[in-house]
Amino acid sequence: MAVSLSKGGNVSLTKEAPGLTA
Repeated sequence: MAVSLSKGGNVSLTKEAPGLTA
């Protein structure tokens, strides 16, 4: 998950865990 966050940033994070960003 951390890898995707570093690559896509918020976009990847919201895609994988929207509840985490919200």
